[in-house]
Amino acid sequence: MPDINTLILLAFTYTAGNVTIHWSGPTHNIDGSAISSPLTYNIYRTINNGSQVEVRKNWASERITVPETLLRGDRDCYYISAIENEIESTQLELSCVEKP
Repeated sequence: MPDINTLILLAFTYTAGNVTIHWSGPTHNIDGSAISSPLTYNIYRTINNGSQVEVRKNWASERITVPETLLRGDRDCYYISAIENEIESTQLELSCVEKP
């Protein structure tokens, strides 16, 4: 299982109604072994601590832009998990944004 705690968040921006997230994926598994297959990612979000919703499943890129529909004062948090050979890691909170 990929060690999601080794994922590096490179950028998290909110502009013009979009959230863009860019990261560098895990380099090894929890047991210390090397990642041996291409990783995909599941991206999730919550709005105002509500139910978690899957934004993208099996996303192959390390960059994503998500359209936002936040209302003033809403807080939106993003989470990610990594998948190798159909085994999904635990989730890692990337960052949150609050619409002014």
